[in-house]
Amino acid sequence: MRTLKKFAVISLAVLLFDATNVTSQEFRELNLKQLGEKANIEYSIVGERLGQLFNVTPTYSVDGGKSFLPMKSVTGNVGKSITGGKYQVIIWDVLKDVPALQGDVIFKLTGNTQSTQPLEDDFSNVIFKLVSLHRVGNNQVELILSITNNGEPRDLKLINGLIT
Repeated sequence: MRTLKKFAVISLAVLLFDATNVTSQEFRELNLKQLGEKANIEYSIVGERLGQLFNVTPTYSVDGGKSFLPMKSVTGNVGKSITGGKYQVIIWDVLKDVPALQGDVIFKLTGNTQSTQPLEDDFSNVIFKLVSLHRVGNNQVELILSITNNGEPRDLKLINGLIT
């Protein structure tokens, strides 16, 4: 039980976003919560491109940040193919990785760009591909949507998301 009490004073000292190919993405809204013997690391990835995927890797240090070890007993929004956005959670079963935890723990969270998957949907031989979506003013967004008809020639009418 002492181990858990010491765990309660964990410091969330280092969180790093290592994006080698991009510079505008970053981790925000970082929180650490202890729930029993587990730690929840909550975060958001902001500034990502549409459809951008990340490889999110959490590590920890028990020597003041001199060396970092991988968190092995983790679940949640961790690993490959993590989308950007809010309300991401990594659940770490701390005592499985560090049975005799003493002192402070420093976390490092890295996120490398894995790939960009364009958002698209195929419906009745018509492919809808979201090319871009961004703000252009107060309460206004601009949407560029590519529509490709791979079926019989026809007039396309898009009414409330349905093709007629």
